[in-house]
Amino acid sequence: MTTLGNILVAGANGMIGRACVQEIEADNEAVVFAPSRKELDLKDKLVLQTYLQDNFIDHVIFAAGKVGGIVENLEKPAEFIYENASLSLSGISAASNAGVKSMVVFGSSCVYPLSAAQPYEESSILTGAIEETSFAYATAKILTINAALAFNRQYPSGTRFIPVIPNSVYGPYDNYDVKSSHVMAALIRKIFDAAKSGAKKIELWGSGEPKREFVYVDDVANATLFLLKNGSDESLTPTNIGGSQEITIRELAK
Repeated sequence: MTTLGNILVAGANGMIGRACVQEIEADNEAVVFAPSRKELDLKDKLVLQTYLQDNFIDHVIFAAGKVGGIVENLEKPAEFIYENASLSLSGISAASNAGVKSMVVFGSSCVYPLSAAQPYEESSILTGAIEETSFAYATAKILTINAALAFNRQYPSGTRFIPVIPNSVYGPYDNYDVKSSHVMAALIRKIFDAAKSGAKKIELWGSGEPKREFVYVDDVANATLFLLKNGSDESLTPTNIGGSQEITIRELAK
């Protein structure tokens, strides 16, 4: 029996979006809508609002966005901040105006200040400077989180926005381009290419000592559906989704 009704997964062709679609279909408690970019312009607030209303969408998982690695973030900061801020604000406003029951939006672990104590606590956001290499993307994600919380404050009886912050996500359909991928996928690609070519060694950036925490994409999807069903403890704070185990880049590479 369907209990969640109709769910729109925005960004359904991305890594997290695909996993969410699969999780919903396996759960068998909702009808999933997963239009492509050509089928639905997420940046057009009125078009998106009409789509939500015409299809009687009850919940939204908003996983759309522009993502990339360190190099791409440094080379295209204007694109990263504009694309992600535009998408998020359009989605949040359209969902609120359409009167959907709830909407999950995604932040990123890069929103945490460099000085934040680890493991990260959600209360640490905006308490210090963020990493310069991901400044534009992180700024857009901070805006996304706080826009969602602002709508919760101003319209407590309206759409319930659930901002989540997944840790470094990996899994099927990740981006394995060496220039634009994140650390896990980049390492896999570099080592795969080296093994394929018979190279004796590979060169990795940095000292290898920084630590990262990773979370498998299916676990992110599972947590997302759980929050849609049960809500978060607080409507005025984001919720971390992590794996709770840290590993150095050197250990990860080995």
